[in-house]
Amino acid sequence: MISSKFKLFIISSFIGLVHAECSNQIGQSFGGADKDFCIQEEYFNENRIVSFYVSSFDFNTGETDIDFFRYRIVQDYDQINPITTRNLILDYKISIYSPQLGFYSKQNIFEGKLKVLSVDRDVVIHNSDFSIYTDMINGFRVIPQINSFPSQTVMDNMLSTIMQTGKLPDGTYSFTVELSKEINGQLEPMDKIERSIEVYSPVFLELLTPGGSLSDTTDTKIFSTYPVFQWVTDYCPDCNYGIRVCEFSPEKHSSISEALDDVSNIPLTQSIDFFEIGNINSFQYPTSGVIDLNPGSYYAWQIERKFETTVGPESSLSNINVFKIESPGIGSGGGLEVIQTLLGDGKYNELFGPDGELRGFNLYGGSIWINGEEFPANQLNQLASKVQQGILKIKEVEVE
Repeated sequence: MISSKFKLFIISSFIGLVHAECSNQIGQSFGGADKDFCIQEEYFNENRIVSFYVSSFDFNTGETDIDFFRYRIVQDYDQINPITTRNLILDYKISIYSPQLGFYSKQNIFEGKLKVLSVDRDVVIHNSDFSIYTDMINGFRVIPQINSFPSQTVMDNMLSTIMQTGKLPDGTYSFTVELSKEINGQLEPMDKIERSIEVYSPVFLELLTPGGSLSDTTDTKIFSTYPVFQWVTDYCPDCNYGIRVCEFSPEKHSSISEALDDVSNIPLTQSIDFFEIGNINSFQYPTSGVIDLNPGSYYAWQIERKFETTVGPESSLSNINVFKIESPGIGSGGGLEVIQTLLGDGKYNELFGPDGELRGFNLYGGSIWINGEEFPANQLNQLASKVQQGILKIKEVEVE
């Protein structure tokens, strides 16, 4: 037998994200000025909630400490002459699309009804009123009714996920509510709204570039003091990200974690842990408002992800990458290292290796030629950094 306590959780969770207005607004199939009643919004929680925790809901009563919405069933007195009382019916339905549960198309899993008796004025409804224990709303008697329940397979899958994570399974949840009035035992449709929400629990967050582990700094060195930081994450359009970059000194810090707890280059304000950058997955180091990055130094960086849940803001941290900014070194062999970064190991060895056409060559002087134009030699570092980050691509190399 299916637990009624679990049903309450489902109802309370999703009704809060229904949004509608009168006069045939978005989400309504009918209703408006030509009807006796319609649904009008008084309050809606505009905060985007990513994850839904079980602990936010009281399974015994259907109540929740999350204030999702407040709607008013409006009576149009101009349409009722003389004013009479009506029994109003609220039919609601929950549908789920969730590959995690094996639903690869929308499936109806729950249907219920609230019958509000002898309505002679407006009725204000809060999300917690949609409960099988509700027997009174605004002084009006209410008769709740459950028409269909989730199958045992669905219940088992949902309970398994909830037991593991404390959250609802990821997917798209649709809530439909139809408002009707009862006249001589017959139902006359008055209004209908439908809204869908996406429930997702972001888990994956990994840094791409620059850098890597501490042992890889020889292979992951960069040449720009204004690098582009990039990372990958799973789907989360309502997540916000922050970045922290700190200098790592092997003589001063015993670990990269210790370095991240030290003075930060960004954010500049030391009372802030992470510099907020919004919902993006790449960020170029600023030219102002930060402590400059210096050639020859090592730096550690990390990304923080924040999102809203039904129990408040939640955050998660990425791994930590370390990178070294290479000193220019033009004229002392360092220039060839930059050339190697630009060309790649294969092409570099072909040209500068033991049998290469340019074996024994080095870079001297203060300028270089790129696409027929003269540039300062230290611009090779910036070009190498952009090639590493995929911003530029070498099309062709010629030797004259």
